[in-house]
Amino acid sequence: MLIEFANVVSARDDQLHELIMLERNVQTRFLPWNKMKPLMEQIAEDIAETPFPAYLLDYRGRFWVINEAVADMVNMPFEEIKCLLREYKRISYLDVVFDSQLPFKGKLKNYDNVARQEVARYKYVNMYRRHEKFYQNTLQDAKERF
Repeated sequence: MLIEFANVVSARDDQLHELIMLERNVQTRFLPWNKMKPLMEQIAEDIAETPFPAYLLDYRGRFWVINEAVADMVNMPFEEIKCLLREYKRISYLDVVFDSQLPFKGKLKNYDNVARQEVARYKYVNMYRRHEKFYQNTLQDAKERF
């Protein structure tokens, strides 16, 4: 039925996919932590050895792993950034751009462009999650927090 409707209204593939997700109320699910942990540890080792800025984000844009080159990029000590990540419990790239309590905002060149790019990236990465509660609340929560 949805495919017929999508054809009638000339919906794009991404719009059809979103309709299917909405109809079935599909939510993002993860593997159990005991299966994910070894994979995450291997990824963390690989990222640590990478000579250029590298990090691992989840679909919400929260940082899980960073390397020392990221600290060099924002001109901050690596240990200080690791402390911030522990203290704030999963800083997202939206926090890095918009949260004035964090020390990153002043270190970003072309701040307005970076801010627009990060919002666009968030929307793109979560294109098929717009029906999920976290997505619907993210920008509103950001406005209230920042």
